Amino acid sequence: MIKKHYFYPLIIALFFISFHFYSFYQKSFFQMINLIKNKKYLTLYEKIQSENPYYEIWLLAKAGKNIYFIFEDKSDRNLDYNTTYFKQKQTRKKVNYYLSELKLNIDYFFYPKEIKPKSLWEIVYLYQGNFKKGDMIISDYELDEYWEKINSQIYSCVRKTALEEEYDKKFKNFYKRLKRLPISKKNFIPINRHPEKPYYIYQVVN
Repeated sequence: MIKKHYFYPLIIALFFISFHFYSFYQKSFFQMINLIKNKKYLTLYEKIQSENPYYEIWLLAKAGKNIYFIFEDKSDRNLDYNTTYFKQKQTRKKVNYYLSELKLNIDYFFYPKEIKPKSLWEIVYLYQGNFKKGDMIISDYELDEYWEKINSQIYSCVRKTALEEEYDKKFKNFYKRLKRLPISKKNFIPINRHPEKPYYIYQVVN
């Protein structure tokens, strides 16, 4: 028969472990409360949500606006979340599916509505005529960066094909209709994960 006093060290160890984690989360909780208490939002939930890196995506989902999603970063060197491997039962072949953190959050916040990603080329050539004032664009590509590039003195000296010139002209017409919206600075950053890649929000203003 096991003597009861053998369990005393285990119980004491468990107590200190539990107390450590309790004090850690208590401290984190009070830090979070101090951080959000001055934020002017209607509810405590929204104050906390405002520190989510994808808070602006959540706001757009709540607003019910017409949304377009420009999704450019699809190459393996630009992975921002992870890759998930699935193995087919019959062939045992592994298939790699790219997961973008931005796309995952759009799918999550807008569910059950599906926001299908489009390339910038598709937006410029195929969907530009569909945009109406007030429509919103979420993009993983900074459109301002391309605008500055094609208007730079260096770029004006580059020899371009007729198709490239046509694309730039269409992009300029598209960009002039947009207003970039600010994304709030997040102060509460989780320490157990990688930083998020930036995303950009634009509103169609005319």
